[in-house]
Amino acid sequence: MKNDNTSSYRIAYTTDRDILAGFKVLLSVTILVGDSLILVGSLRYNAVKLHKILVIFIQHMAVADFLVALFGVIPGAVSLAADDWVLGDSFCYITYFFKDSSEAFQCFIVTAIAMSKAFIAKYPFRAAHFSQKAGQAIAVSIWFVGIAFPAALLLNDLDGVFFNFITYTCDYSNKHSNWTKTYSIILGILLLLSLVGTVISSAVLLVIARQFTRGRSAGLKWQGILTVLLTSGTHLLIAFPLALYYFCRVYTKQYAQADLFRYGWWISQLGSVINFFVLGLSLPSFRDFLKSKIFKREVRDRENEQETAEEAEERQRNLSSP
Repeated sequence: MKNDNTSSYRIAYTTDRDILAGFKVLLSVTILVGDSLILVGSLRYNAVKLHKILVIFIQHMAVADFLVALFGVIPGAVSLAADDWVLGDSFCYITYFFKDSSEAFQCFIVTAIAMSKAFIAKYPFRAAHFSQKAGQAIAVSIWFVGIAFPAALLLNDLDGVFFNFITYTCDYSNKHSNWTKTYSIILGILLLLSLVGTVISSAVLLVIARQFTRGRSAGLKWQGILTVLLTSGTHLLIAFPLALYYFCRVYTKQYAQADLFRYGWWISQLGSVINFFVLGLSLPSFRDFLKSKIFKREVRDRENEQETAEEAEERQRNLSSP
Protein backbone atom coordinates (compact mmCIF):
# COMPACT_ATOMS: atom_id res chain seq x y z
CA MET A 1 0.00 0.00 0.00
CA LYS A 2 1.30 3.43 -0.91
CA ASN A 3 1.10 6.92 0.54
CA ASP A 4 1.46 9.28 -2.40
CA ASN A 5 0.35 12.55 -0.82
CA THR A 6 1.93 12.37 2.63
CA SER A 7 4.00 15.51 2.76
CA SER A 8 1.58 17.83 0.98
CA TYR A 9 -1.80 17.21 2.58
CA ARG A 10 -1.48 15.80 6.08
CA ILE A 11 -2.96 17.95 8.85
CA ALA A 12 0.02 19.51 10.54
CA TYR A 13 -1.46 20.59 13.89
CA THR A 14 -2.18 17.96 16.51
CA THR A 15 -5.00 20.01 18.02
CA ASP A 16 -6.84 20.15 14.70
CA ARG A 17 -6.51 16.40 14.24
CA ASP A 18 -7.72 15.71 17.77
CA ILE A 19 -10.79 17.90 17.30
CA LEU A 20 -11.65 16.21 14.02
CA ALA A 21 -11.04 12.76 15.53
CA GLY A 22 -13.39 13.60 18.40
CA PHE A 23 -16.02 14.74 15.94
CA LYS A 24 -15.74 11.45 14.07
CA VAL A 25 -16.03 9.45 17.29
CA LEU A 26 -19.19 11.35 18.21
CA LEU A 27 -20.53 10.88 14.69
CA SER A 28 -19.84 7.14 14.70
CA VAL A 29 -21.55 6.63 18.08
CA THR A 30 -24.59 8.58 16.89
CA ILE A 31 -24.78 6.54 13.68
CA LEU A 32 -24.48 3.17 15.43
CA VAL A 33 -27.02 3.99 18.14
CA GLY A 34 -29.48 5.77 15.84
CA ASP A 35 -29.51 3.11 13.13
CA SER A 36 -29.72 0.33 15.70
CA LEU A 37 -32.91 1.95 16.96
CA ILE A 38 -34.24 2.22 13.40
CA LEU A 39 -33.61 -1.47 12.72
CA VAL A 40 -34.98 -2.67 16.05
CA GLY A 41 -37.99 -0.36 15.87
CA SER A 42 -38.92 -1.29 12.31
CA LEU A 43 -38.23 -5.03 12.51
CA ARG A 44 -39.57 -5.84 15.96
CA TYR A 45 -42.00 -3.09 16.95
CA ASN A 46 -43.36 -1.89 13.57
CA ALA A 47 -42.36 1.63 14.59
CA VAL A 48 -41.83 2.89 11.02
CA LYS A 49 -45.40 3.04 9.74
CA LEU A 50 -44.85 3.75 6.06
CA HIS A 51 -45.45 1.74 2.89
CA LYS A 52 -43.73 -1.64 3.19
CA ILE A 53 -41.35 -0.92 0.31
CA LEU A 54 -40.26 2.36 1.91
CA VAL A 55 -39.66 0.54 5.20
CA ILE A 56 -37.44 -2.01 3.42
CA PHE A 57 -35.45 0.78 1.77
CA ILE A 58 -35.00 2.55 5.11
CA GLN A 59 -33.79 -0.69 6.70
CA HIS A 60 -31.22 -1.21 3.95
CA MET A 61 -30.12 2.39 4.32
CA ALA A 62 -29.58 1.78 8.03
CA VAL A 63 -27.33 -1.18 7.17
CA ALA A 64 -25.36 1.04 4.78
CA ASP A 65 -25.01 3.64 7.53
CA PHE A 66 -23.58 0.94 9.80
CA LEU A 67 -20.98 0.03 7.19
CA VAL A 68 -19.99 3.66 6.66
CA ALA A 69 -19.50 4.07 10.41
CA LEU A 70 -17.53 0.84 10.82
CA PHE A 71 -15.34 1.12 7.73
CA GLY A 72 -15.21 4.86 7.12
CA VAL A 73 -15.84 7.04 10.15
CA ILE A 74 -14.18 4.97 12.88
CA PRO A 75 -10.99 4.13 10.89
CA GLY A 76 -10.83 7.81 9.96
CA ALA A 77 -10.91 8.78 13.63
CA VAL A 78 -8.09 6.33 14.42
CA SER A 79 -6.03 7.64 11.50
CA LEU A 80 -6.51 11.24 12.60
CA ALA A 81 -5.40 10.40 16.13
CA ALA A 82 -2.32 8.52 14.85
CA ASP A 83 -1.68 10.88 11.91
CA ASP A 84 -1.16 7.82 9.71
CA TRP A 85 -2.74 4.53 8.72
CA VAL A 86 -1.98 2.05 11.49
CA LEU A 87 -4.62 -0.64 10.85
CA GLY A 88 -2.69 -2.70 8.30
CA ASP A 89 -2.73 -3.05 4.52
CA SER A 90 -5.39 -5.76 4.40
CA PHE A 91 -7.85 -3.72 6.43
CA CYS A 92 -7.15 -0.74 4.18
CA TYR A 93 -8.42 -2.73 1.19
CA ILE A 94 -11.47 -3.83 3.19
CA THR A 95 -12.32 -0.32 4.38
CA TYR A 96 -12.02 1.10 0.88
CA PHE A 97 -14.36 -1.55 -0.55
CA PHE A 98 -17.10 -1.28 2.07
CA LYS A 99 -16.85 2.49 2.45
CA ASP A 100 -17.20 3.25 -1.25
CA SER A 101 -19.87 0.59 -1.80
CA SER A 102 -22.00 1.87 1.07
CA GLU A 103 -21.69 5.53 0.17
CA ALA A 104 -22.69 4.86 -3.44
CA PHE A 105 -25.62 2.78 -2.19
CA GLN A 106 -26.78 5.63 0.05
CA CYS A 107 -27.04 8.02 -2.89
CA PHE A 108 -28.94 5.56 -5.08
CA ILE A 109 -31.33 4.32 -2.38
CA VAL A 110 -32.42 7.88 -1.55
CA THR A 111 -33.42 8.27 -5.20
CA ALA A 112 -35.31 4.96 -5.00
CA ILE A 113 -37.14 6.18 -1.88
CA ALA A 114 -38.16 9.47 -3.51
CA MET A 115 -39.29 7.83 -6.77
CA SER A 116 -41.18 5.08 -4.93
CA LYS A 117 -43.04 7.56 -2.74
CA ALA A 118 -43.96 9.67 -5.78
CA PHE A 119 -45.37 6.56 -7.48
CA ILE A 120 -47.22 5.48 -4.32
CA ALA A 121 -48.77 8.93 -3.95
CA LYS A 122 -49.75 9.11 -7.61
CA TYR A 123 -51.01 5.54 -7.96
CA PRO A 124 -52.00 4.33 -4.48
CA PHE A 125 -54.09 1.38 -5.72
CA ARG A 126 -51.30 0.02 -7.90
CA ALA A 127 -48.79 0.54 -5.10
CA ALA A 128 -50.97 -1.57 -2.80
CA HIS A 129 -49.89 -4.62 -4.80
CA PHE A 130 -46.17 -4.00 -4.25
CA SER A 131 -44.70 -6.90 -2.31
CA GLN A 132 -41.84 -7.01 0.15
CA LYS A 133 -40.01 -9.32 -2.24
CA ALA A 134 -40.09 -6.60 -4.89
CA GLY A 135 -38.66 -4.10 -2.42
CA GLN A 136 -35.91 -6.50 -1.41
CA ALA A 137 -35.09 -7.20 -5.05
CA ILE A 138 -34.77 -3.47 -5.82
CA ALA A 139 -32.57 -2.90 -2.76
CA VAL A 140 -30.31 -5.85 -3.60
CA SER A 141 -29.98 -4.57 -7.18
CA ILE A 142 -28.86 -1.18 -5.87
CA TRP A 143 -26.35 -2.92 -3.59
CA PHE A 144 -25.02 -4.73 -6.64
CA VAL A 145 -24.48 -1.43 -8.47
CA GLY A 146 -22.73 0.10 -5.45
CA ILE A 147 -20.48 -2.94 -4.99
CA ALA A 148 -19.62 -3.35 -8.67
CA PHE A 149 -17.50 -0.21 -9.01
CA PRO A 150 -14.98 -0.64 -6.16
CA ALA A 151 -14.86 -4.38 -6.83
CA ALA A 152 -13.93 -3.74 -10.47
CA LEU A 153 -11.16 -1.36 -9.44
CA LEU A 154 -9.71 -3.79 -6.93
CA LEU A 155 -9.74 -6.60 -9.48
CA ASN A 156 -8.10 -4.33 -12.04
CA ASP A 157 -5.26 -3.13 -9.81
CA LEU A 158 -5.05 -3.94 -6.12
CA ASP A 159 -1.99 -1.72 -5.77
CA GLY A 160 -4.09 1.32 -6.60
CA VAL A 161 -5.40 1.45 -3.03
CA PHE A 162 -3.58 3.98 -0.87
CA PHE A 163 -4.02 5.93 2.34
CA ASN A 164 -5.27 9.38 1.43
CA PHE A 165 -4.11 12.15 3.74
CA ILE A 166 -6.78 14.47 2.37
CA THR A 167 -9.65 12.45 3.81
CA TYR A 168 -7.59 10.29 6.22
CA THR A 169 -9.21 7.19 4.73
CA CYS A 170 -8.15 4.55 2.24
CA ASP A 171 -8.83 5.50 -1.35
CA TYR A 172 -8.05 4.36 -4.87
CA SER A 173 -6.02 6.10 -7.55
CA ASN A 174 -4.23 4.87 -10.64
CA LYS A 175 -3.45 7.88 -12.78
CA HIS A 176 -1.91 5.74 -15.50
CA SER A 177 -5.04 3.63 -16.01
CA ASN A 178 -7.73 4.71 -18.46
CA TRP A 179 -10.15 2.47 -16.56
CA THR A 180 -9.73 4.62 -13.44
CA LYS A 181 -10.70 7.74 -15.35
CA THR A 182 -13.62 5.92 -16.98
CA TYR A 183 -14.73 4.66 -13.57
CA SER A 184 -14.69 8.14 -12.08
CA ILE A 185 -16.63 9.61 -14.99
CA ILE A 186 -19.26 6.85 -14.98
CA LEU A 187 -19.72 6.98 -11.22
CA GLY A 188 -19.90 10.77 -11.28
CA ILE A 189 -22.58 10.66 -14.00
CA LEU A 190 -24.57 8.04 -12.07
CA LEU A 191 -24.39 10.13 -8.91
CA LEU A 192 -25.56 13.24 -10.75
CA LEU A 193 -28.38 11.30 -12.40
CA SER A 194 -29.31 10.03 -8.96
CA LEU A 195 -29.43 13.59 -7.65
CA VAL A 196 -31.52 14.73 -10.62
CA GLY A 197 -33.92 11.82 -10.11
CA THR A 198 -34.26 12.73 -6.45
CA VAL A 199 -34.96 16.38 -7.27
CA ILE A 200 -37.59 15.53 -9.89
CA SER A 201 -39.29 12.96 -7.66
CA SER A 202 -39.35 15.41 -4.75
CA ALA A 203 -40.88 18.09 -6.97
CA VAL A 204 -43.54 15.63 -8.13
CA LEU A 205 -44.27 14.78 -4.50
CA LEU A 206 -44.78 18.44 -3.66
CA VAL A 207 -47.26 18.80 -6.51
CA ILE A 208 -49.15 15.65 -5.55
CA ALA A 209 -49.18 16.65 -1.89
CA ARG A 210 -51.48 19.56 -2.67
CA GLN A 211 -54.18 17.02 -3.48
CA PHE A 212 -53.93 15.59 0.04
CA THR A 213 -54.70 18.79 1.92
CA ARG A 214 -58.38 17.89 1.98
CA GLY A 215 -60.11 15.01 3.68
CA ARG A 216 -59.63 13.08 6.84
CA SER A 217 -56.64 11.04 5.58
CA ALA A 218 -54.57 14.05 4.58
CA GLY A 219 -52.50 13.97 7.75
CA LEU A 220 -51.39 10.40 7.29
CA LYS A 221 -50.41 10.97 3.66
CA TRP A 222 -48.54 14.13 4.51
CA GLN A 223 -46.70 12.20 7.20
CA GLY A 224 -45.07 9.85 4.67
CA ILE A 225 -44.48 12.65 2.18
CA LEU A 226 -42.77 14.79 4.82
CA THR A 227 -40.47 11.91 5.77
CA VAL A 228 -39.40 11.36 2.17
CA LEU A 229 -38.99 15.08 1.44
CA LEU A 230 -36.82 15.59 4.51
CA THR A 231 -34.72 12.55 3.64
CA SER A 232 -34.29 13.63 0.03
CA GLY A 233 -33.58 17.26 0.83
CA THR A 234 -30.91 16.60 3.43
CA HIS A 235 -29.17 13.97 1.31
CA LEU A 236 -29.19 16.29 -1.68
CA LEU A 237 -27.34 18.92 0.31
CA ILE A 238 -24.64 16.57 1.52
CA ALA A 239 -24.28 14.51 -1.68
CA PHE A 240 -23.10 17.38 -3.87
CA PRO A 241 -19.58 17.44 -2.36
CA LEU A 242 -19.23 13.71 -3.06
CA ALA A 243 -20.24 14.08 -6.72
CA LEU A 244 -17.94 17.10 -7.04
CA TYR A 245 -15.10 15.09 -5.55
CA TYR A 246 -15.34 12.35 -8.16
CA PHE A 247 -15.47 14.81 -11.03
CA CYS A 248 -12.69 17.11 -9.86
CA ARG A 249 -10.14 14.43 -9.20
CA VAL A 250 -10.33 13.36 -12.86
CA TYR A 251 -9.27 16.76 -14.16
CA THR A 252 -6.57 17.64 -11.63
CA LYS A 253 -3.09 16.16 -11.73
CA GLN A 254 -2.85 16.53 -7.96
CA TYR A 255 -5.45 17.01 -5.28
CA ALA A 256 -5.98 20.70 -5.89
CA GLN A 257 -8.22 22.49 -3.43
CA ALA A 258 -7.50 19.74 -0.92
CA ASP A 259 -9.30 21.41 1.97
CA LEU A 260 -12.50 21.67 -0.07
CA PHE A 261 -12.34 17.97 -0.91
CA ARG A 262 -11.44 17.02 2.64
CA TYR A 263 -14.31 18.76 4.36
CA GLY A 264 -16.72 18.07 1.52
CA TRP A 265 -16.01 14.36 1.91
CA TRP A 266 -16.49 14.47 5.66
CA ILE A 267 -19.72 16.43 5.28
CA SER A 268 -21.03 13.69 3.01
CA GLN A 269 -20.65 11.23 5.90
CA LEU A 270 -23.30 13.17 7.82
CA GLY A 271 -25.82 11.40 5.59
CA SER A 272 -25.38 8.30 7.71
CA VAL A 273 -26.86 10.01 10.76
CA ILE A 274 -29.64 11.96 9.04
CA ASN A 275 -32.15 9.10 8.86
CA PHE A 276 -32.56 8.76 12.62
CA PHE A 277 -33.35 12.44 13.11
CA VAL A 278 -35.65 12.57 10.06
CA LEU A 279 -37.71 9.64 11.35
CA GLY A 280 -37.78 11.14 14.82
CA LEU A 281 -39.02 14.48 13.51
CA SER A 282 -41.53 13.30 10.92
CA LEU A 283 -42.94 9.96 12.13
CA PRO A 284 -45.12 9.99 15.27
CA SER A 285 -45.00 6.19 15.38
CA PHE A 286 -41.20 6.24 15.62
CA ARG A 287 -41.28 8.96 18.29
CA ASP A 288 -43.76 6.87 20.25
CA PHE A 289 -41.41 3.90 20.01
CA LEU A 290 -38.52 5.98 21.35
CA LYS A 291 -40.63 7.32 24.22
CA SER A 292 -42.10 3.98 25.23
CA LYS A 293 -39.04 1.75 24.80
CA ILE A 294 -36.14 4.12 25.41
CA PHE A 295 -37.50 6.76 27.78
CA LYS A 296 -40.00 4.38 29.45
CA ARG A 297 -42.89 6.78 29.05
CA GLU A 298 -46.46 5.74 28.36
CA VAL A 299 -47.63 6.65 24.87
CA ARG A 300 -51.21 6.77 23.66
CA ASP A 301 -52.12 4.53 20.77
CA ARG A 302 -52.56 6.98 17.89
CA GLU A 303 -54.40 4.51 15.70
CA ASN A 304 -56.99 3.76 18.36
CA GLU A 305 -57.26 7.47 19.08
CA GLN A 306 -57.95 8.16 15.42
CA GLU A 307 -60.54 5.39 15.20
CA THR A 308 -62.28 6.75 18.31
CA ALA A 309 -62.43 10.22 16.78
CA GLU A 310 -63.87 8.84 13.55
CA GLU A 311 -66.51 6.85 15.45
CA ALA A 312 -67.48 9.96 17.43
CA GLU A 313 -67.79 11.95 14.22
CA GLU A 314 -69.94 9.23 12.66
CA ARG A 315 -72.25 9.19 15.69
CA GLN A 316 -72.56 12.95 15.53
CA ARG A 317 -73.60 12.79 11.88
CA ASN A 318 -76.17 10.11 12.65
CA LEU A 319 -77.66 12.19 15.46
CA SER A 320 -77.87 15.30 13.33
CA SER A 321 -79.45 13.51 10.37
CA PRO A 322 -83.29 13.64 10.17
